[in-house]
Amino acid sequence: TTTSNTITVKSGATANVILNGVEIDCSNTGITPIMVESGATLNLTLIGDNVLTACTLDDGTDAQKTAALGVPVGAELVITENSTGTLTANGAKGGGAGIGGGYNSGAGTITINGGTVNANGGVQDGAGIGGGNNARSDVDTINGGTVTINGGTVNATSFFGAGIGCGKAGRGGKVIINGGIVNATSTYGAGIGACPYSYKSVSYTHLTLPT
Repeated sequence: TTTSNTITVKSGATANVILNGVEIDCSNTGITPIMVESGATLNLTLIGDNVLTACTLDDGTDAQKTAALGVPVGAELVITENSTGTLTANGAKGGGAGIGGGYNSGAGTITINGGTVNANGGVQDGAGIGGGNNARSDVDTINGGTVTINGGTVNATSFFGAGIGCGKAGRGGKVIINGGIVNATSTYGAGIGACPYSYKSVSYTHLTLPT
C-alpha cells in the first residue's frame, strides 16, 4: 500500500508499530514519513517489504532536508527481533539521513535486532544511519547518535556522509555491533565513522565489535 500519510510518535510516548507491506512516499511533500520526537520511543516490527521516501525535490527549501525515519537527539528507535521483513529508508535530497537526523539535526538512539534495513542518506549529505548534514551546533554532542546492531542485515549508504555515523560536516557517533550482517559504505565518507568537513577536524566514532 502506498500512502502519503505519515506517522509521528509524540514526545513522552512509547509506540509499538508493525509495518506490513507499507510504502510511505513523501517525495513531494517535505514531511518526514515516520517521525519519533525527542523523548519518545518507537518499537518497530517489520513484515514484508516496506519503503519510506523523504523529499526528492530540489527547491532549496527545508522540504528537502528531512530524514526518512526521523530519530533526533533524545529519541529512541528499536527495530525488534520479531522483524522478518525489510525496511528501505531514503533520506531527503538536501541532507537528511535515511534513519536518524535531518539537516542540522543529530541522531538519537537506534537499535536494530532483526529484519533487513536498507538505509540511504539523502543524495548529497546525510548519513545512511546517523546524523543529517551539518549536525554540529553542539560541539559536545556526538551527532551520529548511538547505533547498536544485534541482529538482522543492515545495508547503509551515503554520498558525503558516513554509511553509519555522522552526516557531512557533523561529528561521529557511537556504533556497537554485537551480531547480524552489516554493509556500510560511502562514496566520500567512512563506511562507519566520520565524513568530509567534520566539525573542526575532531569528529570521532566509537566502534565496538564482538569479541
